[in-house]
Amino acid sequence: MSTPPDHALVRSIATEMKLLEGTDRMRLLDSLALIELVAALEDATGLDLLRLPLTVEMFRSVDSITELLGRAREAPS
Repeated sequence: MSTPPDHALVRSIATEMKLLEGTDRMRLLDSLALIELVAALEDATGLDLLRLPLTVEMFRSVDSITELLGRAREAPS
């Protein structure tokens, strides 16, 4: 699965973008915020997240986004 550094990375990006509500829960994201978050994650990791089937539920918390990064790392290119 995903590595602990991914969790710290996601938390850092979400904090910088002012997307956190509490310590781990993401605020409700509009479509623009979601696109900006995906772009920031892709830039930071070099992963192509848009090749995966994405759902809004994958962006509800730092943990769920960290899991998404783990799946993206494991998915065939």
